[in-house]
Amino acid sequence: SNYIKNSEIKNLHKITQNKNNQIFHAGTYSKKNKIYSSGGRVLNVTSLSKNLERARNQSLDNIKKINWSDGFFRKDIGWRAINKK
Repeated sequence: SNYIKNSEIKNLHKITQNKNNQIFHAGTYSKKNKIYSSGGRVLNVTSLSKNLERARNQSLDNIKKINWSDGFFRKDIGWRAINKK
């Protein structure tokens, strides 16, 4: 895949990080108090909830809040386990 490097990731401040919502940085760097991508899998947006579907939906909501135009994410995460219900 052609990952876009050196793209600013804005709106991370819109995510309230706490024991249930965390963002793990992998392919990012900071310059002048801004966060930029350095390519590859850049962020892990994680959520904890009472069930997988709620956790997945919270992570998707957080990804929407970040609204990074140069980024993309897998839309199939957790679907097998959720569909087993």
